[in-house]
Amino acid sequence: MAKPTVCVATLTLGTVRVQQRDYLLRLAQDPRYTVIGISSGAKPVTNNRCKVWRHFRNTPDLDYLVMMDEDVVPKGNVLDYIAPDRHIICFPCPIWKGDEGGWPICWNFRLRDENGNIVKDAVVMPPGELLEASDAGTGCMLFSRQVAMEPALRDGFYEVVDEDGVTTLGHDLAFTERARELGYKIWVALDCPCSHYHVVDLLELERRKGHIGHQTGPGVRAAEGAGPHRDRQAAGGPPGPAVGPGQPEPGTAYWG
Repeated sequence: MAKPTVCVATLTLGTVRVQQRDYLLRLAQDPRYTVIGISSGAKPVTNNRCKVWRHFRNTPDLDYLVMMDEDVVPKGNVLDYIAPDRHIICFPCPIWKGDEGGWPICWNFRLRDENGNIVKDAVVMPPGELLEASDAGTGCMLFSRQVAMEPALRDGFYEVVDEDGVTTLGHDLAFTERARELGYKIWVALDCPCSHYHVVDLLELERRKGHIGHQTGPGVRAAEGAGPHRDRQAAGGPPGPAVGPGQPEPGTAYWG
């Protein structure tokens, strides 16, 4: 019996992290699957994703597609999560949202309660179990052939804009929302997050944590032994999460 074939597509603007290169080489050695790697550098990113999507749709020998941005590296084997009843799996990435106030880093998926409101609390999942999200980002995502062949998803990835052309929903969240409306579940593998290599302003991070700037004043150091989130609360700011970003409990994600 032939092994299932997985296409791993790296979306790149011309560079790939060394860590990702090493990860892809290890992934190609998985004995359970035939792994075929491609890269695409088309612009803009929506065009790039749609070209990869079309390649997947038009190549009937491909059973699964893993889309991976050039700056993300999963912490586990994404192929371990393939199952017949899983058609869309997000391997969550921390993303930068520094212009929205508050702590500038969040996860690239969203949950909603029974009333459709976005949930901003923490969630804990048992190891090995997947979380069902309302929508998710495509920094690293696995798709089955079944979902790719849906006529309503043929056009793949595009942004939703208002009457002024301003984006109201990104192309990845819009795609997963459309797939969910067709009955597909959006799974998130919390125990297989991705490193996301990003250039950020470290001074801004310190300011947001309350160590520096208008909250505590320049040159003011926190008391010895006090954590950054307690410092922020003591300075009059809102309390931080119970576990600091970058050091989550296993199987725990904070967002919003």
